[in-house]
Amino acid sequence: MATSETIPKSGPVHPSGGIVYATPYVAPAHGSVRLGERPRKFNGKDFKRWQQKMLFYLTTLNFARFLQEDAPDLGENPDRQTVAAVDAWKHSDFLCKNYILNGLDNALYNVYSPMVNAKALWESLERKYKTEDAGSKKFVVGKFLNFKMVDSKTVISQVQEFQLILNDIHAEGMVLGESFQVAALIEKLPPTLKDFKNYLKHKRKEMKLEDLIVRLRIEEDNRQSEKKAGSPWGKICFGRLKEPEGELGVIVAFKIKQVAVPEKATVFKEKFPELGLVREDCSEMSWIQSVVELADIYLAGAPPGVLLNKTTGEMHWTPCGGRMAETPESETPYPHRAGNIFMIYEAVYWNKKDGAVSQRHIDCVRKLYKYMTPFVAKNPRSSYLNYRDYDLGINSKGKTSYEEASVWSVKYFKDNFKRLAEVKAMVDPDDFFRSEQTIPPLSGECSTLLGI
Repeated sequence: MATSETIPKSGPVHPSGGIVYATPYVAPAHGSVRLGERPRKFNGKDFKRWQQKMLFYLTTLNFARFLQEDAPDLGENPDRQTVAAVDAWKHSDFLCKNYILNGLDNALYNVYSPMVNAKALWESLERKYKTEDAGSKKFVVGKFLNFKMVDSKTVISQVQEFQLILNDIHAEGMVLGESFQVAALIEKLPPTLKDFKNYLKHKRKEMKLEDLIVRLRIEEDNRQSEKKAGSPWGKICFGRLKEPEGELGVIVAFKIKQVAVPEKATVFKEKFPELGLVREDCSEMSWIQSVVELADIYLAGAPPGVLLNKTTGEMHWTPCGGRMAETPESETPYPHRAGNIFMIYEAVYWNKKDGAVSQRHIDCVRKLYKYMTPFVAKNPRSSYLNYRDYDLGINSKGKTSYEEASVWSVKYFKDNFKRLAEVKAMVDPDDFFRSEQTIPPLSGECSTLLGI
């Protein structure tokens, strides 16, 4: 084995025609050292990552030093050992340079193959591509700001692109809070998700980026399923009854996603003799447009946005009976079953924050409530819990007794109120969870004393 002290008379031929001698410049044997994985070929993009991988790869080969060293100087009268050392250095430099060239794609290989040594090649690549990386922060920020989702690609694939941009930003040392990332992603959603985007923007609860991505995946899956099913969502057949004192809007039929209905199918009867409504009185529209129609006859055909700037009142008539009447009143907390044909929700909305204006609207809906008295349930005049009405009564600031709460609770729960109060005593005897109309606890002892 040749060492630095012994120089063999001959050796392998270098491509330049010189003799390669074993000298201290020759890289030592790797032995058990595991070589790094050869980097992918560089194509002009992501130079920083490629350079780091190539540097590690050359380090495992003991060639990294040639990226910084110049060729040794032979001097005026070099001896044989100096010449051999220079030739050995050139050979190792030749190998280093070609390892780098083999890490370039064909187009770049042709450009950089004339370089005289590894150092010149390495520096040339740095001058070209590190200069571009020097402005990478501005480039990445620009990429982030200009990124916008489109309808022609799937949402999830574009979310992945967005995450890659975020990773590049973090790699440049710029930190973006998760709340900012979530808000930015919502803002960049495609036009077809406009309604879903508005829904997300108005959610008050903080959301993690991972949770948002899950929601987007579910929303996209649902839309794809709806598209494959070929059934419309929220198509409504809306009719108007002409009465002496005006017109009354009635939704007479609708198509929903869960039911396969041909696009041009007739989903309502030719006429409704009970209502005096005929086919010509009906027109098909989206659900949100029907809300506009129901809100005010004078808004017919107006965009939904007008609802945001209008004072309006409304009554919702929710049908009861049918299968609901088959369940006994005592079976569940909800008691309004057999004998009830509608639940009526009366409400009025206004935008002005003015005491006099507010009182006028409150008085208006209270007059309507009083006017309906002869036509609704009596003894007690019942109400639906989800149609919360504080005019029925509220709990006192301290502890509320069973008798006090009965004033309003019986109207919501009828004879089920006592059982609910007993359950409350079991799970929350101290009435920790309370509000204006929560059920107070009723212990067994109190029940006996009260004779109930």
